[in-house]
Amino acid sequence: MKTGGLHALWTRALNGLFRPSGEISGSLRISAGATAAITLFLAALIVPSTFPYGTPSALMGIGLSLAGGLALVRPVAGGVLTGIVLSLALIDPGSTPGLGVLVSPISLATCAGAGRLLPAIAIGVWHTGVITIASERTAHTNAELFANALVWIFLLAAAYLLGAMWRSMIVHVAAERARHAFDLAEQRRAIARDLHDTGVRAITEVILLAETAQHADGVSAAEAEAFARISRTARLSTDELRSLMESLRTDVPADGATDPTTYGVTVHAASWDDALQAARDRLLAADFTVNLSSESDAPVPPSASPVLSRCLWEVVANVIRHADSEYPVAIMSAAMSDGVELLVRNTIDHDPVVRVDGGDGLRGLREQLEAVGGAIETQRDGDTFLTRIQLPTDTGR
Repeated sequence: MKTGGLHALWTRALNGLFRPSGEISGSLRISAGATAAITLFLAALIVPSTFPYGTPSALMGIGLSLAGGLALVRPVAGGVLTGIVLSLALIDPGSTPGLGVLVSPISLATCAGAGRLLPAIAIGVWHTGVITIASERTAHTNAELFANALVWIFLLAAAYLLGAMWRSMIVHVAAERARHAFDLAEQRRAIARDLHDTGVRAITEVILLAETAQHADGVSAAEAEAFARISRTARLSTDELRSLMESLRTDVPADGATDPTTYGVTVHAASWDDALQAARDRLLAADFTVNLSSESDAPVPPSASPVLSRCLWEVVANVIRHADSEYPVAIMSAAMSDGVELLVRNTIDHDPVVRVDGGDGLRGLREQLEAVGGAIETQRDGDTFLTRIQLPTDTGR
């Protein structure tokens, strides 16, 4: 590793040592199953090393195994339990923790990784004192005792630095992710602004021109209807653009995500009646005969219109692709106080390659409707294909 890389790692470790931060999601979090597996692994490693020293040592090994597993999810509690079990060794001079003594660095490293500075220092001093006192039984000289203490202090310090370095790296990664998310959000807002300044303004001008021409002197009924079709189609496009901009500008409330006012004139989102008429116009342009029926006991709320419009547009696209234009298409809409029901009936083309069991488009509609509490059903009876869409009045949008 290069010198610069070592210096960066060392800096991160010191930052974790002197400036521990709060909880970081995912830093040292593991599942309960993984904790149990690690506890069993430690028990299989530690307990056999205590068998030659009797039952008290074996019980200490089990306790330290539990403390090691606990330290991974509750670092301070695991460190305290480790200290208690190690302290019990001072009561019985014949007992020994065996390899379980290595749980102490593990608990200290997890405390550092969790950013618990003061508890880690206290636990480190506690473990060092207990282990130093216990090593006095086997040390023959003061120099040997002092050397054992220094080795243990170095081991615990290294464990702490590793834990602090791990946490510092997580802090760095989290900061990079936050910066990246912020940059993406800025790009999305810039796209939304560009869409508003170009697309929405241009379509708004088309709407104004079409509606002005529709009521101009000398315009025939057929020409007025053509201008009305242009206006309805443009309104639907404006509504779709607004929905797109609202999704892009997620940090702005839906009622202020876009500015629908252009050139001093407010252009309202397309209504459900506009959507029905636009669907009829599209089918007529494709040489279909359309029977449109719309009943309303209550107005369709603006929150439900975008979802219904997208569903209707996709169903109409399927009709154009798969239906026989020699037979009429029926579009029936019923708006009630608790929801809206849409029925589209068409005759299937006899082309054998046509699929009428629903493709990606219908699956996408089903997912959209289910997300807002709605539903879509398709049914075939001979050559007749029926699509039924239900949507509650309150879509939660």
